[in-house]
Amino acid sequence: MKERKNLFYYLTKFDMNQEELDEKEDDAFVKKLKSKIKKLNQDKNFVSFLSHEDDIKFQMNTVRNEGIIEGEKAKSLEIAKKMLEMESDIEFITKVTGLTKSEIENLK
Repeated sequence: MKERKNLFYYLTKFDMNQEELDEKEDDAFVKKLKSKIKKLNQDKNFVSFLSHEDDIKFQMNTVRNEGIIEGEKAKSLEIAKKMLEMESDIEFITKVTGLTKSEIENLK
């Protein structure tokens, strides 16, 4: 049981939004991780070790973190737009904002 709790802890630290996860669909680590998560979610003993309060806290933290990520993404898009207006190189914009080339090109 302790091993499963440790694994759960590390899995919760795996922070990718759906778009980033889709981009890494062919990555062996991501495939392995998704497989382990699926197995854990189907394991009644693992699922039952979370108390109701822990589950609520986990869900609230997830929602809060997603909101922070969305806000950071919106800010990066805003900065990228300004940099495009200043005729900055797309490769430079990707390095500064962390956005993908396609995300930046969609702003044009």
